[in-house]
Amino acid sequence: MFAADGQLLDAAGMKLTTAQQQTLRQALADSAAHTVNLGGSLTLRTVGSRLTDGNVILILGRTTDELTQPLAGILIAYAIAAPLLVLLAAVGGLFLSGRLLRPIATITRTTQEISAHDLSRRLALGPPRDELTTLAATIDQMLDRIDLAMKRERQFTADASHELRTPLATIITEAELALTQTRPPIAYRAALSSIRREGETMQQLVGDLLTLARSDDGRVAVSDEELDLLEVAANAIERIAPRARAAAVEVTLTADERADLSARGNESQVERVLLNLLDNAIKYSAQGATVSVQVARLAAPPVAEVVSDQPTSVGPIIAVSVTDQGPGIAASHMPRLFDRFYRVDATRARDERSGAGLGLAICATIARLNHGWIGVTSAPSQGSRFTLYLPAANTNG
Repeated sequence: MFAADGQLLDAAGMKLTTAQQQTLRQALADSAAHTVNLGGSLTLRTVGSRLTDGNVILILGRTTDELTQPLAGILIAYAIAAPLLVLLAAVGGLFLSGRLLRPIATITRTTQEISAHDLSRRLALGPPRDELTTLAATIDQMLDRIDLAMKRERQFTADASHELRTPLATIITEAELALTQTRPPIAYRAALSSIRREGETMQQLVGDLLTLARSDDGRVAVSDEELDLLEVAANAIERIAPRARAAAVEVTLTADERADLSARGNESQVERVLLNLLDNAIKYSAQGATVSVQVARLAAPPVAEVVSDQPTSVGPIIAVSVTDQGPGIAASHMPRLFDRFYRVDATRARDERSGAGLGLAICATIARLNHGWIGVTSAPSQGSRFTLYLPAANTNG
């Protein structure tokens, strides 16, 4: 306590020097709080207040050690912990970055090892859990598709070479025999006929391969037009009639003439499909058998069929079915009927009936180009039914 004239009355047990008393007197100028350094480590937070009589000034103060010492402890703790935290963050960052970059390194290394000659390698990072594993799974699926396409391409090339080699060998053999041996004119005519027949086989095979190659590249032009499938079927039967008569096979045509049987597609391509299906039916029919052709309008395709492609039409469709009384097809062969160069009896040498195994593949391709598909039902000893489905031109009926 100080008197109004600045004289020290009571120091609460503290021994204050003259200089310290003078410092406190300077803090009496107002009643605001002040931080007063009394020298050394003694620092007070003070506030002055005059008593009621106005002659005595009371100074209340508290040493700042109680505040600065905990702060100093906190600063020391931060000084010790900060480097440890930085070290832990660095180690954790290295661990996380390594874990994140390891899949990228695996993807890079594996993709560098993949080549056109070996597409069997996969990233195999497990099921999708994050963006990287999802990307790896997508790349593996892409590699599966590329691998399958490459295998089919190699098989296609091998099969095409095999099919071309057989007629070429016949042509060369016939020519060598004609050149090395003196033969009567009738023998030469037979040799030339054989050479011509094999040349026609090669021409047909090359034409089929060209059709498939153009369709794969999207270079087959398709004119979408309205056509009467009953009329197209009748034209196909008329064109195949000589072959049917030679094989002693009857071809019949039935349809509901009251129904609208117009469809969308390309007439020449659709007729080619029907000619191929009719040719196959006649090939595998015994003498005196009947091949039935039926044209109908359906609200939806049958479900109990093996199909060349998944049905794409959601409206009414026009179906042209070709049913024979041949030997039928076993269930094990059905899924591959539309594969290129696939023959039901792969061990049998290529003959007039077996062909090159491209007919149904071409039919499926043409049907797909015309927004349709082919369905098959068959069983051993019960004949076969091949049906061409095309979208109806009039969807209101």
